[in-house]
Amino acid sequence: MNKKTRNHELIKVFYNKNINIFIFILLSLYSLDLLFSTVENDLETNVYDLLMKITGFLPLSYIMIPTFLIIITVHFSAGEVQNYIAFRFKSKRQWYQMNVIFIAQLTAIFSLTVVGIMLLQSAFILSFKNNWSEFALSYYENYATFLSNYSPILYSIVTIILLWLILFLLGLIYFLIFLWTREYKIFCVNRKFHRKRKTLSW
Repeated sequence: MNKKTRNHELIKVFYNKNINIFIFILLSLYSLDLLFSTVENDLETNVYDLLMKITGFLPLSYIMIPTFLIIITVHFSAGEVQNYIAFRFKSKRQWYQMNVIFIAQLTAIFSLTVVGIMLLQSAFILSFKNNWSEFALSYYENYATFLSNYSPILYSIVTIILLWLILFLLGLIYFLIFLWTREYKIFCVNRKFHRKRKTLSW
């Protein structure tokens, strides 16, 4: 347990905190912009409308996923640190598990941060009643059956879980790419070393 704690602390030392602050400010500004656009609507709105907007296709594609990948990139860009941590584990499997758990935790923190920013910004502006707003009923009129069968809170919980799943999946894909490039880099270094050694032997 202490060993895992030291490994996480070692990663944090090399982790660029400025990126985290930048991402937090960017998400806050974007959420604030969506909040203003939601409030300016003539129809009645609530906090669930803001959640629908912030987890829509465009925000997810151009804000959520890119910012999350930036954080993942910063974590895995410390290649030498990752090599050192991998060396400290008894097996590669433990190192793999540590990184997968870290990605899951990072995804959860990112998702909850997005939701937390949204809730704090709309705490004194939008309603939190567990009812669909006039805006939702008007905008999603083709999904009236869906809205009548599911409450906004249930929809929000499922949406947050799905957000976590898609970001976690992207994090795993990034980790697999990192492993592939890492192994390829090691292969190239070893090949270069053997060639140099062979040349010197001649």
